[in-house]
Amino acid sequence: KEWMTPEERSLADEIESLEAEKAAKIAQLDSEILDKEISLAQLRQEVNSGTRGLLTEQGDALVEKVEKAFQDIGFGVTDMDSELEPEQHKREDLRLTDPDDPDWEALVEIKGYGRSDGKTSDLQKMQRYVNFYISEKDRLPSKIIYLVNGPIDVTPSQRGLALGTANDDVREFKNSNGLVIGTTTLYKALCSKSPEEIRKSIIDETGRWEVEGI
Repeated sequence: KEWMTPEERSLADEIESLEAEKAAKIAQLDSEILDKEISLAQLRQEVNSGTRGLLTEQGDALVEKVEKAFQDIGFGVTDMDSELEPEQHKREDLRLTDPDDPDWEALVEIKGYGRSDGKTSDLQKMQRYVNFYISEKDRLPSKIIYLVNGPIDVTPSQRGLALGTANDDVREFKNSNGLVIGTTTLYKALCSKSPEEIRKSIIDETGRWEVEGI
């Protein structure tokens, strides 16, 4: 600066001041970004062990995730395995009730498959649970729900519809007041719709469950 004119020195000082202000702002933003990244990592871990388990789990772990999801939607949920006496035949995985309609009950069978989007033999097996329900209640259940997670060997974006190649079987299941739910659809609904909207749709719809807008 020794050989600068006053005008040059003034502009150079302004540049130095702006550079310092820029560095301070970058440092502040870097700190804020780091805080958000830590929060996102913590949230992702919570979701992975919670709701997103709908897309990754099988067996009892999947049943637990589905049970929690239906509770969050507003259904009353009974784990039927916990209700059975040792000598009783196996029942459906879950039984749902509607808090707004004491006469409404649904039977829910839950399956997770590595390479399949569901099996039609599962639909046939559910008739056995319907028969047990009729013997128990002397009436048909309000709804039969087949909920499938799969194929989990591919990413959720690569999966098709639940029982996507079994349209005739899905139509027949629909005629029995059946509803086929894929966990990808359920997960998207939980992320974008209100519990009331989801519950009403599950109660009202039959066939393959599709939610408008997702």
